[in-house]
Amino acid sequence: IGVIGAGTMGQGIAKVELLEKACVEESKIDAWYLLEYVTKISRAVFYAYPEKELTEEEKIQYEECIKRRAERIPLQHITGVQEFMGLPFLVNEHVLIPRQDTEVLVEQALCLLEKEKKHKEIVRILDLCTGSLIIVREIEDDNLVNSVVIVKLCQLDDVRERSVILNPPYRLSVL
Repeated sequence: IGVIGAGTMGQGIAKVELLEKACVEESKIDAWYLLEYVTKISRAVFYAYPEKELTEEEKIQYEECIKRRAERIPLQHITGVQEFMGLPFLVNEHVLIPRQDTEVLVEQALCLLEKEKKHKEIVRILDLCTGSLIIVREIEDDNLVNSVVIVKLCQLDDVRERSVILNPPYRLSVL
């Protein structure tokens, strides 16, 4: 894969062909997301200035991102971010990428926890190896849980780092 031609953003988005050849399902939108990720600009800015030149660094980084996506590496692992319940969360190859179905699951869990909270003084949940703590974070924001047990398959430092943002008392088990 060569570096992007003359180097405009408009020419950069043409790299979608590489993703299509690799049978990447959402190739056009992925190419857009990767261009936005590399250039740190929105699609609106792109349409206003499609002739804007990419820097050499941006060309190389975009080319590398396209190559990785063509190798079927998930878009979220390339950008390091996945939005969940309207908030951006950091993700990597060690965590499950949250899906829209998971948002529905969390909404249902919140309804059940709300009912439980009316009848019980202590409500506990278990986060079993989901990796990103996204589900726990969303549930704890509603103050419906008193106790959480998190079981992780990662290094303890990683868990402690991410657990700092969580409020109720947590018991961490690292496998």
